[in-house]
Amino acid sequence: MDTSRREFIRKGLMVGGGLLALGGASEALAACGGSSSPATSEALTGPVNWLSFGSYHIPTIMNGFQSKYGPSVNAIDVEDDSTAFLKLKQGGGGTYDVGQVDGFWPQICNQNHLIEPIDMAQLASTQSLAPQFQKFKPWLTSDGRMMQFPNAWSVEPIVARKGVVPTFTSAWDLWDKKFRGRVIQMDRPEETIAAIAVWLGYPKPFDLTDAQLGEVKKRLLDLKPNIKAFTASSGDFSKLMAAGEGDLGLATSVGVVLRIKAAGGGDFSLIVPTEGTVGWVDGNMLVAGAAHRASALKWIDYYGSTESQVAQALAVKYPSANEKAVKWLKDNGHDDWVTAMGMENWDVVEKMVELAPPSDDQKWLNVWNEFKAA
Repeated sequence: MDTSRREFIRKGLMVGGGLLALGGASEALAACGGSSSPATSEALTGPVNWLSFGSYHIPTIMNGFQSKYGPSVNAIDVEDDSTAFLKLKQGGGGTYDVGQVDGFWPQICNQNHLIEPIDMAQLASTQSLAPQFQKFKPWLTSDGRMMQFPNAWSVEPIVARKGVVPTFTSAWDLWDKKFRGRVIQMDRPEETIAAIAVWLGYPKPFDLTDAQLGEVKKRLLDLKPNIKAFTASSGDFSKLMAAGEGDLGLATSVGVVLRIKAAGGGDFSLIVPTEGTVGWVDGNMLVAGAAHRASALKWIDYYGSTESQVAQALAVKYPSANEKAVKWLKDNGHDDWVTAMGMENWDVVEKMVELAPPSDDQKWLNVWNEFKAA
């Protein structure tokens, strides 16, 4: 997970010097089915020990859950997916009730028997999810349950400065000579190499043969003259774009367009190449053997509700998997966000390739280092 992304959206929790508040939104959301019904008839005990990314520790959601159901939420900060995996492996259900990861990590957790897949039919908030997320294929088990309840998501798009970069739809336009010295490149080998593999039409972009990796390397070297600078974080990527150092590049999330604009960089368009792209989805998992299982399921359901997902979207500025939450944002003064971040581009969910670890990370790193040194 992009730590800089977490650091950026953590700041979104503070509005006007105070904690994020929805004001009168709760009543309106309740009217459109924002609150979830009981996920289980078991007695609710607590606290719900929630291993999760700090940027999602939104007081209005956690306090709302306690006010409605009784148990408090004990939010335990974790900075990245690999650390979350290790903590779940070490602590298990005796320490954590709900865990939060993204990308391929729910599959890793499931393979290691760290989670209990969820019967989505038992959670009322499932009905508010966009159809593409109700049975999200990468997380679907053989018996039809889900490894994780989807919340936020994003494709990794090409962003381009409006009014400067002509409209294009193919990823290969990044290689056009007219963009010489105008591309800002994230220093992210796994995502960039995989994206190019997708653009080349390789069916397993994270499991490349030596010949396929060699072709990706060739494309990277061909791109090098167009690159103005490498940047380690998406925050720095946004700053360079805002400062006019570049006009286009592959970004790690759609939220970058808002970040650039907030930094004074003007309007940028999102381009999801016709060849496809990579992306990520995050959410909440039920930890196997959770000490407070009933409350954990209730929390997962409540966090996935329309009301909670509106609060999350306002705080972190990422698309929500909750279709009703997106509609609420669009109908209540945030249609510019919905449009700018492509929140309603549901079809792209089934086209994007979920992030996964490369089959040989050392070979990938060697290719990347040669590319940077060229």
